[in-house]
Amino acid sequence: MSWVRYGPGIDDSAVLSMSSARPEKNHVGEMHAGEVWTDILLVWEQGVVVIEQDGWAKLICSGTSVCVYIWG
Repeated sequence: MSWVRYGPGIDDSAVLSMSSARPEKNHVGEMHAGEVWTDILLVWEQGVVVIEQDGWAKLICSGTSVCVYIWG
């Protein structure tokens, strides 16, 4: 399971993901296309995710853990 939190502006979004060890596809918005997002907790996932042109991203989070992806 995962979800997206949208802030009042396009610079205030974050994705929190709790899932099995499979990638989950989340729509974070076309305004983020091409951005590179990183898990700021850096506990389980050390990689980065590039947001696709249609605003979707495949987020990876190890099973029974929590990842918080932001960009910047």
